[in-house]
Amino acid sequence: MFNNFNKFQNLITAIDVLEHIEDDEKNITELYRLTKQNGLVFITVPAFMLLWGDHDELYFHKRRYLTSHIKNKLIKNNFKILKISYFESIYFIPLLLVRKVKKILRRKSSVKQDDFYKFPEFINKILTYTITWEYYLLKKINMPFGPSIIIVAQKN
Repeated sequence: MFNNFNKFQNLITAIDVLEHIEDDEKNITELYRLTKQNGLVFITVPAFMLLWGDHDELYFHKRRYLTSHIKNKLIKNNFKILKISYFESIYFIPLLLVRKVKKILRRKSSVKQDDFYKFPEFINKILTYTITWEYYLLKKINMPFGPSIIIVAQKN
């Protein structure tokens, strides 16, 4: 069952972490220090300041990224980028519209709302299917946009 476990001993994850930290570059430097030689880091961060909304403020985000910005920060810290792409691309336009509408409506109310909604089970199945489909697509191509960025980098 654990035959391939050793290949994961050199993996550090930072799943939706860096956007919460004031000095993200300092923390990328720390990720590099903690990563074993030829080890991997797996990072996800939110993308596009255009998508900034109540959700970001409620969860204490400091920023949203472009692939070029996070890539440059990792390269500056001697990481080799193995994969970097936007992801969850199918949700970009709906999220942009929801956040723009919420911003307009919030002018009348100071109540902030996050983006977590409970959908019926059949909608969740459709959403799960689209993410699974994109997972296979990401093995072959990089997505040009999306509300999140996924990065796999290696310590040189």
